[in-house]
Amino acid sequence: MSRRTRAADRELGRIRRRESLAVLLARADRLLPAEADLLRVLVEAELAAADRARRTAGGQTAAVSRLRARVEAADAAIVETEADRDRAQQALDELRERHRGVEAVYVEHLAAAAVLADALRDSLGGSDWHLAETIRRVCTGAITPRQALAATAH
Repeated sequence: MSRRTRAADRELGRIRRRESLAVLLARADRLLPAEADLLRVLVEAELAAADRARRTAGGQTAAVSRLRARVEAADAAIVETEADRDRAQQALDELRERHRGVEAVYVEHLAAAAVLADALRDSLGGSDWHLAETIRRVCTGAITPRQALAATAH
């Protein structure tokens, strides 16, 4: 039996009990002992059903409260995470801006060092000109500093 069928059966039983209760209450002053017993059974059944409904509603209310608290905590975590993300993005933007500035200065220094290495190479006589050429090649990125050091070690 499906949940919907059970719910419909419970509702039909409730309607029948209430109809009988209404008839008995209308005749309360003329009740026979058997009818008084039936009235007691119907009222007790309605009270039990009402108690179950209240317990179920209370449980549902507690579940809704727990879920609401979880949703509120999740919302707060989302807000905090978004704030962290925004702070991280701002810090990254600042680092990138500083890096651009440092990189520009570094490129300017390397360009000046390359020009000076050319001038040094032109002014050196004999076999030392290759050191100035190695410096110039490192400054222009033609070779890495490690390659330059390895070449001068020989």
